[in-house]
Amino acid sequence: MNDAIVASNLRKRFISYERIGFIRRRKIIVEALRGVSFRVRWSEVYGLLGPNGAGKTTTVKILATLLIPDDGYAAIDGHDVVKEASMVRRIIGLVLYR
Repeated sequence: MNDAIVASNLRKRFISYERIGFIRRRKIIVEALRGVSFRVRWSEVYGLLGPNGAGKTTTVKILATLLIPDDGYAAIDGHDVVKEASMVRRIIGLVLYR
């Protein structure tokens, strides 16, 4: 039996801009995920816990096919979230609330 969720060495970076003075800005790279790995078996309850900025939402968005990881592998019920995104979307149900 496959695992329900597999995340292996997930990495995600974002480009942001930092203000220097009144007008000038410089580009910075923000690492949202640095090698996140975990497995969730069927009928298991799993929680992602951590402080603000730990990458919890980024991880969920990658698993829900809303973001593409820069590196690593993620699968839902054995289906790759990048290569088989349409199948993963059929399997999951997700509501993001702010």
